[in-house]
Amino acid sequence: MNNDFTPWLDSLGSREKRRREFFAKVFAVIASHGFTLENPNAIEGGYRLSFKRGDCWIIADRYSSFPVAGETPGIHLYDEVNSWEASFTSYTPIHIVIESINALAADE
Repeated sequence: MNNDFTPWLDSLGSREKRRREFFAKVFAVIASHGFTLENPNAIEGGYRLSFKRGDCWIIADRYSSFPVAGETPGIHLYDEVNSWEASFTSYTPIHIVIESINALAADE
């Protein structure tokens, strides 16, 4: 995957440094595991991004919904074969998210 996510990161806003860093790291880990961006046309508008590898999906969204945090940027991980999923806000410690993406990729 060789995409420039700068326009997507810019859509978070200039005062959102922590969230920008979170997603920049997440995108780097996703790329390192060979996920394919299914909708590259969504980068420019800052829309929901869908990454796929085999039976695994990762969704990055500026408007994810979480029971406690409400509507906030975050990612969702899905494994269709092993029937597990996880969701994280952009305030989740990055090492937890990276380990979860590593586990998702390892299950493939």
